[in-house]
Amino acid sequence: MNLPVPDQRDKVSLIILTLNEIQAVRTIFASIPFQEVDETFVVDGGSTDGTVGFFEERGIPVYIQPKPGHGEAYKYGMQKASYETLVFFSGDGNEKPADIPRMVAKMREGYDLVIASRFGYGEKSYDVTPVRLLGNYFFTFLVNFRFGIKLKDIFNAFRGLRKESMRKMDLQESFFQSELEMGMKACHMGMRIGDFSTVEQARCGGVEKLQTVRDGFDNLKCFFKYWNPPRLQRHHSHVQAVARDAK
Repeated sequence: MNLPVPDQRDKVSLIILTLNEIQAVRTIFASIPFQEVDETFVVDGGSTDGTVGFFEERGIPVYIQPKPGHGEAYKYGMQKASYETLVFFSGDGNEKPADIPRMVAKMREGYDLVIASRFGYGEKSYDVTPVRLLGNYFFTFLVNFRFGIKLKDIFNAFRGLRKESMRKMDLQESFFQSELEMGMKACHMGMRIGDFSTVEQARCGGVEKLQTVRDGFDNLKCFFKYWNPPRLQRHHSHVQAVARDAK
């Protein structure tokens, strides 16, 4: 009897991004719902505080990214993933492990990109500063204005992507401009974008890597760079409206 072959698009790779997050990963590890995904591995940016050993001792593969940068971690995670549905989860304690099944369920509705939104109705961040909040509102507004969509949070690193869609984006940015690049390229290519409400928790430990002024200017340059990029092949016939969960 021939059994049906599972659709690889329905299988999920959970990719945990880390850089010196030992205090946070000790706090959240037991809450991560590993049973909800088909593989889990870590992409580490060169930790020296025991983060790598912590995961390896618990049987979680760790890949040290060959190039530095937040954007490089995304790209390397895509390369290492076995499956088509990718869930990127930061290991700093900001994100709720209980939201991972929600991300998986949203991706299985057929979206190319799903973002966990911290800044819409009923959403909250216990970590963002007023200046960073203003910056997020500003860039999210610019993207919504440019493409006529209704995103609430362009920057949250907790996101799901289709590997095929991510590959077609041909991501170029190496640092904290990568989320903006993803969102704008997804819109240019007519990909389906969804989001759902989340609450961002306070960082459990480690050091904040984002530098507000520097990364703000870099994101502004990134926005104009991808305002109308050449040679992007459209993925669907039109940009899909953002679909949201009630909660």
